[in-house]
Amino acid sequence: MVEVLRVVVATLVVASLATIAVYAFVSVVVAALTVFGAGRRRRLDDELDQVLAEILGRRTPETLAARGRWRSARRV
Repeated sequence: MVEVLRVVVATLVVASLATIAVYAFVSVVVAALTVFGAGRRRRLDDELDQVLAEILGRRTPETLAARGRWRSARRV
């Protein structure tokens, strides 16, 4: 009976350690993907800003104020 209990406890310990190892591995992978995804997203944002600047022109405080007045006049 003691041998069976030892086998069960050993199995549970090994399963617990394997679960912790898998959790740690998945956490590292998710963190790496997040870091790489953030860098990619920043590049895409920069490219989008360039395209919009080519289409709409550079954003200046005057153009932002003019657009704000246009939006408020449109809501009336």
